[in-house]
Amino acid sequence: MKTHYLVAIALAMLCAVSSFGQGQYDLQFNVKEINCDQNYVLVGLDIKASNANTGFHITSSNFRFDYDANTLANPTIENEGVLSGFVQQSNPQTASIYNRHKLTGSFTGMVSYNMPFGGGFGYYLNDTDWTEIGTVRFDLLDDAGCFGLNYHDNTPAEFPNTLVGAKDNGSYYITAPGTLDDINPCASDVCTPPVSDPGYVVRFVPSGTDCDNDKQRVIVEIKASAPGADFYLTYMNFRFSYDPTALANVQVYQELELSGLSQTTSPSSFTVWNPHSTNGSIGGLASYNIAMAGGSGYPINNTDWLQVGELEFDILDYSKCTDLSWNDAYSYPPTVIAGTQNPGGNMSWIKDGQYEDLSNLCANCAPTREPLYNISVSPVPTVEEFNVYFTSEEAADAEFVVLDALGRVVIQRTQHVYQGANHIPFNIQNQSPGVYFLHVRFGDFRYSHKILKTGF
Repeated sequence: MKTHYLVAIALAMLCAVSSFGQGQYDLQFNVKEINCDQNYVLVGLDIKASNANTGFHITSSNFRFDYDANTLANPTIENEGVLSGFVQQSNPQTASIYNRHKLTGSFTGMVSYNMPFGGGFGYYLNDTDWTEIGTVRFDLLDDAGCFGLNYHDNTPAEFPNTLVGAKDNGSYYITAPGTLDDINPCASDVCTPPVSDPGYVVRFVPSGTDCDNDKQRVIVEIKASAPGADFYLTYMNFRFSYDPTALANVQVYQELELSGLSQTTSPSSFTVWNPHSTNGSIGGLASYNIAMAGGSGYPINNTDWLQVGELEFDILDYSKCTDLSWNDAYSYPPTVIAGTQNPGGNMSWIKDGQYEDLSNLCANCAPTREPLYNISVSPVPTVEEFNVYFTSEEAADAEFVVLDALGRVVIQRTQHVYQGANHIPFNIQNQSPGVYFLHVRFGDFRYSHKILKTGF
């Protein structure tokens, strides 16, 4: 019986020894944010067991890794991960202290992310779930650079080593890490847009209606079509169609941000310019032409619309709305934009164009309409009286004034006018023969008529 008991103890000790030190871990970096405006980077540190047979309870550990100190600086703990029950600290150091394996001329920083065990049995790690150790924040020194992040493994060549503590059948440090996923992300991928071929977008913006002078105005605008498609604008023909039964006589009303360049507008009719209209439609076309007067061109980017200039049309018909439709590269004559990618570089036509048409451009006011019309005065000449006949579109008060030849007021009367036909008599029997003038004021309407009084 005693022999069997001793054998059982020996087998238990053998099992304990065989499982001791079998934990194995994988590490990865998780770039959580690259903030180009505030110049910082957040990097998460993640850990898991390497496979289904190497799970363990993590305890006190030191996670050590290098970074490029030309791009990053000042590592600090942004937040503790799911292991926040432990006491954690970060000790950033420079290459001159920690990085004995650096190459000549390189400048490498190192982080030692230390996590002392706070007691208990530790946090269990499996092979299916990545566990966030914590997040380290760096200052971003160069938003056009890359920053390699490299974990130290447990070899003498990388001192100080990454040390991961475990507690299963006793406490120990894991001496054989699994996969250490080093990375080399580039801030330029986020902060610096990729350079592409130049491209543009053009559009119309309604800028107002001058109802008193029957004018409609629009602004022509342009910007680069995408980040990295910037260029320097040098030469351009903005060509578009409109309904010439609604609008006519397009002219440059004012030059705006390109006022230093030479600008012209060449409006033309359907018969000359618009061979692609069909089914008897009539289309007008304007070619707003701008040539660089010298210099290196005007910089065009993707974030700011450039106001090229303001165009003005005569309004022919207030009852009609019209579309302003760009002539693209497949229309004749096409809109053509030229520029350079570098100031003072060789000019070339920009092929990548996008066109935002303007639909239903309508005058935002009605034309001035007289509230009185078909006004007449009779009899003229007169001996004793004359009559004013007119039709009003609305009921309101009108002012009537009769002046003599010297401008003196002979009659002044405010008369209520009814909608429809009106008849208003005036008696000048007691006035001397001669010339008199009738003046009518009805809202914005004005009317004058000469009256001749005779003595018989």
